Amino acid sequence: MHIKIALTVGATLAFAAASFSQHVVPNHILPVVAKAKGQLGTDWVSDVSVSNVSSSPVTVQISFFPEKTDNPFPSPFMYQTVLGPDETRVFADVIGTLFPTAGDNIKGGLLIMGQSNQPGQAAGLAVTSRTYNNADPNRTYGQTVPSANYAMVWGAGKAVLPGVRQDSRFRSNVGVANLSMGPGAPPRLRVKLRILGPTGSPIRELTREIKGLSLEQWSLTELGVTSLAAGRVEVSIDPTDTLYQPCQVRTDPGQPGALFIAYSSKVDNATGDGEFGLGLVDWSAYATCPEPPGGDPCR
Repeated sequence: MHIKIALTVGATLAFAAASFSQHVVPNHILPVVAKAKGQLGTDWVSDVSVSNVSSSPVTVQISFFPEKTDNPFPSPFMYQTVLGPDETRVFADVIGTLFPTAGDNIKGGLLIMGQSNQPGQAAGLAVTSRTYNNADPNRTYGQTVPSANYAMVWGAGKAVLPGVRQDSRFRSNVGVANLSMGPGAPPRLRVKLRILGPTGSPIRELTREIKGLSLEQWSLTELGVTSLAAGRVEVSIDPTDTLYQPCQVRTDPGQPGALFIAYSSKVDNATGDGEFGLGLVDWSAYATCPEPPGGDPCR
């Protein structure tokens, strides 16, 4: 058996320069931003904060990828600005402010890319966001949605979402952002979702398709679970997907293959307060790959 430890390889934005973990890097992906009405009178809005920690100006490009839509890779980007050295800028209601034509009941992913205006110097951006219930602007309740580069899943890895709950007090949502690349237009992606109860017994197993460079979010009730006091959701690439490569190691930003980010959002029904969680990446299923005679399938 050939041993390949995936965690030694830096995660890569499939359509941008390589980035790893929640570091200061040129490029960031926010899996979900929103401007949308929710259940029980909630009204969700996202603010995005971008800091240039470089000693020179940085050109920042931002594009929005609406949910449930086959999105092309943007060329040119939808929005562009310049941040001065050490400048921080907050884009309040980022969809309504930067992308007003997207509408007022929409969510999706956000790609932020930085390029230094100083030749030979790398751009250093720090990015985070807050998605909050703005039903009463004087008393907002929010959840931090961080830059999610480190939460990307490919190959036989899976995203684990603990702490989901569905009952009279709390409701939970599961989201998957498709970052896959392929020859031609960004491909659609099939993922497997396993919903497990407190003892680890499967409650529901199902497959869903996400359009190219897009987002799908489902409530647990939409996934067929109406009562769950404690449990988790596991998301992985459907092995029947044409881009599935179980031993793939992402090292090339333009490398074709399946890639996604999963998250959960749990909301208190009494207050409208939300709790966000990125999928915890589990590589155990793909750390060991058989090596056929004369070749390493993981390369």
